[in-house]
Amino acid sequence: MATEKAQALLRSMDRNGLSKDQAELNAIENIVLAETKDHADWELIGKIARQATEDRLREILGAAAAEVEHEEDEHLNWTRKKLDELQMQALVKGGDSEKKSNHTNAKSPTRKSSTKRTASREKSRSKVPSKGRSRRAAR
Repeated sequence: MATEKAQALLRSMDRNGLSKDQAELNAIENIVLAETKDHADWELIGKIARQATEDRLREILGAAAAEVEHEEDEHLNWTRKKLDELQMQALVKGGDSEKKSNHTNAKSPTRKSSTKRTASREKSRSKVPSKGRSRRAAR
């Protein structure tokens, strides 16, 4: 199963139709998944070491888990932080492109004037929901 999952993550790295930013976000999401699994596996090895009844097994597994514990924590924390950063950048960029789009539309001669838009908004806000309909449904 581990091989199939790893291959699926690699297949999902194909950039078909993705922008550079989208491909980077997809890649870091895949890395977070892989690092989360890796971290969980090392935690399991540590747990097995603590519960092992055979001294030699406890010693070998415990030493291995202890040796990589800090490094594994750093890997997972770094990839999660990077994912958060890239997600926020994507949201900001999405908002910036929407602002640009609205700014372009505001210059369009077919766009309603701000007075008409304001009057239209006020009119729609003043509508009262009919009996039997919730205020949420009326929106």
